[in-house]
Amino acid sequence: GLEYAIAEMERFPNNRGLIVRRVYPSLLRSIIPRLKRKLPSHRARWNANDKTFTFPNGSILELASLQHIDDTTDYQGAEYGIIFFEEITEFVESQWTDLIARLRPPDGCNCRPHAIATANPGGRGHTWVKRRWVKPKPEDLENDQETPEPTDVWKPRADPDVHTDDVPILSRCFVPATLKDNPALLEKDPGYLGRIRAIKDKGKRKAFESGDWDAIDQVDGALWTYAGLEGGRMVDHVYRHTVSIVERVVSVDPSDGDVEGDGYGVAVCAKGMDQIGYVEASFDWRGVSIQT
Repeated sequence: GLEYAIAEMERFPNNRGLIVRRVYPSLLRSIIPRLKRKLPSHRARWNANDKTFTFPNGSILELASLQHIDDTTDYQGAEYGIIFFEEITEFVESQWTDLIARLRPPDGCNCRPHAIATANPGGRGHTWVKRRWVKPKPEDLENDQETPEPTDVWKPRADPDVHTDDVPILSRCFVPATLKDNPALLEKDPGYLGRIRAIKDKGKRKAFESGDWDAIDQVDGALWTYAGLEGGRMVDHVYRHTVSIVERVVSVDPSDGDVEGDGYGVAVCAKGMDQIGYVEASFDWRGVSIQT
């Protein structure tokens, strides 16, 4: 990821890039030291006060953190040719959507604005990241659209309130990777795989070793699995015309109202005359009080 960021800065004069982590110490521990090693002074000039690398061609690579949800307001009016989210599952979805709105060619730069994110399964953003890139839900796709495979470049269902002839749908692509794709790491640290396999949580262990985004959703001993619930979800236009409902249940999981705390969840499930259970709808959000 960092090599690509550097290449974009050097390829397009007057470009401006942004690398973000959830908290600044994460930048200090890994990103900044690695960039300093890759960018000696003749290649880019580091400014510790501004947290920027300035290249001879006028491009600037900026580093920042978004510890709080509304920190994205600090970037109103900014212009970035490229934005990198390191460990995107540490963020909430609004931070992603707010920040990519700042993507536009900086003055004097002839680049294609785009954003890239790295991620591991798990974390506060696991659910929305998985749905946005890894495994979209049926309602995210057009009626005749096949579920995208890894490395496919695809576009979600058009939102009539957003997308018009003048406002195209942004494309997405998920590129998976596992430990086997990083032999240099395993050669440098042969014990790393053993430490991963020593994790007691089976879901985390499988997710970190093989990049399995479903494994992190599983809970040992659970009566209902995430895969099972999703498998019972019906696409609305099909469900409404083919299933007769005999019983419907609404479940509510209240929130504490803290935007940094647990989310508020509501699920609507039904039993059909065919004796099959269906997930009709499910919603979750944060920062809503119990009384709302």
